[in-house]
Order: sequence, then C-alpha cells, then structure tokens
Amino acid sequence: MSFNGNALVNPGEESSQALFAMYKSDFSNKLIGNLGFRYDRKKRQDNSNHNNFSPRIGVVYKHSNDFHLKLSYAESFVDPTYWNRQGNLPSFRGAVDLKPERLKSFQVTPSWQFFSSQLNYQLNFFYNQVDDFIFQNLHAMEGEPIFNNAGNLTTFGHEHEITFAQHNWTLK
Repeated sequence: MSFNGNALVNPGEESSQALFAMYKSDFSNKLIGNLGFRYDRKKRQDNSNHNNFSPRIGVVYKHSNDFHLKLSYAESFVDPTYWNRQGNLPSFRGAVDLKPERLKSFQVTPSWQFFSSQLNYQLNFFYNQVDDFIFQNLHAMEGEPIFNNAGNLTTFGHEHEITFAQHNWTLK
C-alpha cells in the first residue's frame, strides 16, 4: 500500500523473543507469595538490540475471609510498534529512534468482602514511574516525527472497584 506514491510503512523485518516465569506459593494459611520475571529481547530493523529484564513480586496477606491486603512491585518494558517507528503517513510519521518505554509500578490493594462474599470492595493505591514514555506531538513540523520520547512521567492515585455477585450474574 502507498500514499502519494510512498510506502505507508518502511519495509523491513524485526525479531523478538520473550521469556516469562512465575512462582506462586502459600507460605502459610495467611500469606501468599508471587515471584516472577519477564525477559524481552528484540532486534530492530536497524540491527540495534533492546534487551530488558523485568522483575515482579507480590505478597497477599489474608487477615480473614473478609479482608485481604495485596502488595506488589513490577517492572515492564514496552517497545514501540514497528508502525510507530517506521510509518510514513503525513499524519502518523514514525521516529526510527524511539526508545522503549519502561514502567516501574508499586501497588497496595486492600479488599473487603461483605454479605457472605456477595459484595466485594477493593481499593488500589498505585505509584507508577514511566521512563522514556512516548507522546504524540500534534504540532510537529513537516518532516519531523510525530511520535517522540518525552522523558519520564510519575503518576500516583487510587482506583475503586465494587463487585456484587449473586447466583449466575455479576455486577462490577
């Protein structure tokens, strides 16, 4: 496919491999542990290599049937898509030198159950740090890439989830 005689995407090929492992264990009747990792290896069209090791660890404390507390830390690696790096559309010009985004996330999540576990309330507190996050520059000049790495971004906050389950249906 082409646009005004130009290929929509620069032709080429890349390779990627990923390995993921996780170990989960009940350390006691009140404590569950979860340990894992992901290893990513990518060879880009320009022969550059991007390798990343992303650890994950989690602990669940079951105080009672009605209250659990989860703590977790995880890292992740997201390489920009081929399209974001090799696109040629005027409205979607890629940047061949985009770096992968790297996320570090810490979460604390208490949850409560009520009415014989029919009602569940979960509150997730999170702190996230993204390095080399990718943004779309809608004001890029002609010939400039629209997608760029923008340094880092730190976010924190909380999320609420309420679930009501009865017989054959669930409401979230």
